Amino acid sequence: MTAIQARRVTNDQKNHYKRILAWVAFMAVSILMTLLTFFNPYYMKQQIRQSANEVVVTKQANVHFNTLAKYLNAYDDQTASSLTTNELLPIADELIDWTLGVHAFRTSDTLLASNIYDHLKKNISNSSTVGAKEVKKRMLKNPAASLSYIDAAYSLSVVSLTGNLELILFAVGVILLISIVVMLKSFLQEMGSSLQSRKMFIHEVSAAIMWMAFWTIFIYGLLSVLPIFISLDNLGLGIIAFLFETSSPTFLNFVIAGVVLYIISAISWQATSVK
Repeated sequence: MTAIQARRVTNDQKNHYKRILAWVAFMAVSILMTLLTFFNPYYMKQQIRQSANEVVVTKQANVHFNTLAKYLNAYDDQTASSLTTNELLPIADELIDWTLGVHAFRTSDTLLASNIYDHLKKNISNSSTVGAKEVKKRMLKNPAASLSYIDAAYSLSVVSLTGNLELILFAVGVILLISIVVMLKSFLQEMGSSLQSRKMFIHEVSAAIMWMAFWTIFIYGLLSVLPIFISLDNLGLGIIAFLFETSSPTFLNFVIAGVVLYIISAISWQATSVK
């Protein structure tokens, strides 16, 4: 084999390493960022309080409140969209805590319905709208029936099912992430032993991270603007449509992370280039 052929094989091997490393790293970073954001109740509570998402949250929450008002025969023009942001955010927090994070497997909706009932009873006050006060008045007349109405109006069986699916997906995500990290460690060791020097190893890893960062910026950049052009409101997708509409700021954070990684890896790649 000639020196040129040997060099060609080495370059092919380098490109193979970079492609694999870039996509495996992209998967690892995507899973990690998803677990830290969409599966994180603390993060999602902060997201729904952003001005860009408050309108969506208010709209979605009042759809359920209006349904509850209809069950209680308290619905009229004044009742429509009658909860303020401060009145509905505790309920949104309750639904997020019930659905996201590490929790017990949900087998009953009774506790969640009771917590929502308590929030409505506590937060609807004399300063609330006439419609909201009428709903509270009718709830207090028959608490037992009101819990059933809350369960139906807020689709709590679907919320519990979503929470159970989230728990399974969270566990799968953690297992996948651990498996990918173990695989990356083995892969990097093999890659390091195949390259001639530490400098070349850092150079090739930096190149792979640059590609990974590029795809992070490109893919999540597209996802961040999709809610602007596409609406899922009329498709009956419930919480999926809600997450889709409120996901833009989160995907923009992914893009920012990609930009930071790209800049750092580009500097490292340039510093280890052959002069």
